[in-house]
Amino acid sequence: MIVQHIDVGWTKASRGGPGAVARNCVPEALLLPPDRPRYDGLHTTRLHQVRFGERNGFAAPLTESLEALGAEAAVRLGNAMISRSGSDVTLQIDWRAGVPRRGRGNLYHPGPDPEPELVVLPGQWARAVYNLRNTGMDCGRWWYERHTVNVANLDPAAAPANLFTRSEPAAEWRNLAWLR
Repeated sequence: MIVQHIDVGWTKASRGGPGAVARNCVPEALLLPPDRPRYDGLHTTRLHQVRFGERNGFAAPLTESLEALGAEAAVRLGNAMISRSGSDVTLQIDWRAGVPRRGRGNLYHPGPDPEPELVVLPGQWARAVYNLRNTGMDCGRWWYERHTVNVANLDPAAAPANLFTRSEPAAEWRNLAWLR
């Protein structure tokens, strides 16, 4: 399993104008790094995390990492949970943080609204994209985030660098709210 998490963070300074144009140019899929952890058969999950932000005008990643995780590992990335069941991989979004809240029976969606769940079959990949606004508990400052989670259900040793950029996902879920 290969997971790519692209996180874009900004403040009110980039809500509109040139800042918004620059942050909206951050791609939803990136090449996998060439320096991949050695494949040892035990660590069969690869987690590629990339963060973009205002500090450099969203021109290049602020941070980038690639980790090798065990086969049994479930991966939690903010509101996204990725897990393996048999030969299938599941990508589920559950609203644990940020506003506006979405999901089952809340102020913004009072009716039943099932939390999204994408099942990724062997050899396929899927994408989930969502955004949110956070408030600092100690300072009260607001910041915004857009998360893109790409998940491929295949052997990391066989994954090409252009895995997520060469084709469209087999399944996609998008929930981009108007953030105030």
